[in-house]
Amino acid sequence: MGNDIRGALRSLNEQRREIYVFALSVLVFGLLLYLLPAPLVEICLLIGILGFAYHIFLTYFEDYTTNLKMSVIPIWVPFFVLSLSLSFMYMMKYNYSIPQIVVFSALLVVFFYFWFIIPAAWYQKHINKSSSGKRSPSSTLSILVPAYNEEEYIGRCLDSLKDSQYPIPKEIIVIDDGSEDNTYDVAQNHATNNVKIIQQSNGGKHSALNAGLEQATGDVIVTVDADSVITETALVQIVADLEADANIGAVAGTVKLLRVQSHVEKLQALEYALGINTFRRAFAVLGFVNVVPGCLGCYRRTALESVGGFDGDTMTEDFDVTIKLLKSGWNVQASDALVYTDAPRTWRTLYRQRIRWNWGNIETLTKHRDLLWDKRVNNLTGILIPYQIISLFVMPFATIVILWTIISQLAMGNILYVATMLAIFTLLQMIASLFALVLDENDVLLCIYAPLVVVVYKHIIDAIIIKSLLDILLQKDLKWTQSRDHSPDNSKTPDSTRNKTNTSTIDMEAEND
Repeated sequence: MGNDIRGALRSLNEQRREIYVFALSVLVFGLLLYLLPAPLVEICLLIGILGFAYHIFLTYFEDYTTNLKMSVIPIWVPFFVLSLSLSFMYMMKYNYSIPQIVVFSALLVVFFYFWFIIPAAWYQKHINKSSSGKRSPSSTLSILVPAYNEEEYIGRCLDSLKDSQYPIPKEIIVIDDGSEDNTYDVAQNHATNNVKIIQQSNGGKHSALNAGLEQATGDVIVTVDADSVITETALVQIVADLEADANIGAVAGTVKLLRVQSHVEKLQALEYALGINTFRRAFAVLGFVNVVPGCLGCYRRTALESVGGFDGDTMTEDFDVTIKLLKSGWNVQASDALVYTDAPRTWRTLYRQRIRWNWGNIETLTKHRDLLWDKRVNNLTGILIPYQIISLFVMPFATIVILWTIISQLAMGNILYVATMLAIFTLLQMIASLFALVLDENDVLLCIYAPLVVVVYKHIIDAIIIKSLLDILLQKDLKWTQSRDHSPDNSKTPDSTRNKTNTSTIDMEAEND
């Protein structure tokens, strides 16, 4: 009874926080629209209306004429060209300079985030919260834990899996992928009757997952990285979300950082809340979550087997299998089921991690390049794929243009103009960060790092993406390096995991932006 009351009070406080932050966001965004030039506001509203119409069009034809043949041109191209043309015409009509056009274009991106992403993420969060907890999963469950040289982390992971609640006995399968350390022995020491440990020659993560899939007996497959920790309710939540609809082929867990102490870690924690988790919730409204993370993913076995399991031809097998499921017609949803993992603590290890992620993303998009010219009209080809392309191939270079504009304006002595624009973007970033952190039930004080995201962090991440693209164009080989730059410490895991083992710092191999 006491726990129920505390839970109700906590939920009420969370709702109040969301209402306050939502009201503040509306106020600041409305004030910005009031202060901005009327033509720019008109452009924002016009593109917003076009965006809604575009989504309605995709939904209508996806429901009624899935195989509608439009032309050799993807459906998203005309919308993109129309939006750019209207924006350019408006700006030319009012004789805006090139720097003004650059700044206003950046504001359009921010407008898109406030107009579409935040409301969709908020809606999904509350729909998911209202429906979860009322269902008790009934499917048989197998949990796959691929492991390679994870002696420092596998014990902690297994303890969290054993402690996580599930209404019927669960099967845990550890696949030791040719480890050269004591991973197998440590896993044996933490094993119980429901834990099976198999060994194989090193074949990569995809090979380990497929080997585990062959041994699994459950109708539902959950994958967990050996260096991650799940909460006590994670399995119940994520499987219940999978069972909510027979068309759901996979469900993505919510990733948070286990250790948030250094500045680099705090910037990444804000990035996860503001970018990865918020966008994942927004895409879940469409049923097209772009990545099921390797640290916590849930799959309907029939769906996973129907696409041939996990492939080894990309570095991001989680992104690849998600795209395969979406192409096959399965919905992919998001869950509030929590998994905790550590992030790189230094810029050097962050660089290594993001290089690998970027290479894997590019490999996966190249592998599925047929989606670029897919004539089907749906949210996958009309929204998700264009978003991935623009994020990876357009936005990093747009950052270069923005930096050039700032430098040129400073050189011309327009210091006040630059300072005003930076202040506006920083304010918007802080409001968006605050809303995302509240939505993610995270530490709201992380929003003080929003200025660093605007001024430093985003440009570093974009520079790494550009470096990855150049490496591929120059046909450089990616030298495999681990991102771990430290050994486990003795800090405690978050209280929500109720895990008594020591924490450690690991690299998040399978999460994508």
